[in-house]
Amino acid sequence: MKRLLKQVLWLWLAGASLPGLGDETCLLLAETYYEQIYCELKALGQGNKLPAFYDFRRNDELTQALLLKRPTAKLGIELAMPVRTKASVAVLPKSPAQSGSSSPDSVCRLDGPSLYCGDSHYRLVGNKGNGKLREGVLGSGNRMEIPVQRNALTEQKKLEY
Repeated sequence: MKRLLKQVLWLWLAGASLPGLGDETCLLLAETYYEQIYCELKALGQGNKLPAFYDFRRNDELTQALLLKRPTAKLGIELAMPVRTKASVAVLPKSPAQSGSSSPDSVCRLDGPSLYCGDSHYRLVGNKGNGKLREGVLGSGNRMEIPVQRNALTEQKKLEY
């Protein structure tokens, strides 16, 4: 008898879905708004495509909200999305390529597969295997200074996606 009680207790602690017990356990363990919504979806039988509770719990708020977005919409439940505060962004100094000097050498013109920058001429070349490249072209002294591309998607756009 003691052994059977120990096994049942272990199953309950592990969150096994015994009839009626799994949903109650989930609701008892839910600490946040999204965890409660998760448990309600599971209780309604709509969370079959959601991860296990402990896996769901490891995600951040935004990921949890995105996981719950479709199942709640299907049931007509309005889900409050997390509000992110904008972090202050450090302003990076402009690189020499972005300095905006008005000398004739800084004006470039694209003409088909050719790029003309002042007296320099560059020709577009497709991808080549490393074995077909000249010696030293992949060296550290032969790198492009490409400016950092800022992500155009805001948090709201990510949520809508």
